[in-house]
Amino acid sequence: MVGLLDPLVVKGVTLKNRIVMPPMQTGRATTEGAVTDRLINFYTRRSTSLGLLIIEHCYISTQGRLSFKQMSIHEDALVEGLKKLARSIHKLHTPAIVQISHAGAVANKRVIGEQPAGPSATRLSRELMRDEIEELPEEFAQATERIARSAWLLTESVLLTVIQQAQGQLRWLSEEQDAFSHYGC
Repeated sequence: MVGLLDPLVVKGVTLKNRIVMPPMQTGRATTEGAVTDRLINFYTRRSTSLGLLIIEHCYISTQGRLSFKQMSIHEDALVEGLKKLARSIHKLHTPAIVQISHAGAVANKRVIGEQPAGPSATRLSRELMRDEIEELPEEFAQATERIARSAWLLTESVLLTVIQQAQGQLRWLSEEQDAFSHYGC
């Protein structure tokens, strides 16, 4: 019988056990979204016992930010901190994934300094403009490229996961059919 502490091979990557830490917002980044020593310590302490670590959501755009001390991957200057975090986790032979996100209509107005934008205007958000919608895939692509440059072992499913989450979010927030409805949003 296979147990929780038995190794598992997933697409050529060996997990030392079957314990996965899901992404949880820690509030340990700087207010600019940069990795801190406190954040590195948080994840490295936990990585010793894990088979797989999923790092908390990093915002891809300042307009998609959820909290003041949320990690970010929206600009190149943040790559070095993510590299340092990746190295500290990989020293422990623990594979890790970084989750990327855009909060959309549920972004925090106090944090982003403007009204959040979503698929439809609501009492809490304005409608995304067509150019903003068209920029989102590029922002996700740039964030994914930055993650790859940061030396994370697993990045394959990060963008797919985020797109699926975004589609689910858009479905429950959208109040009408529009030019983008055929994307499943």
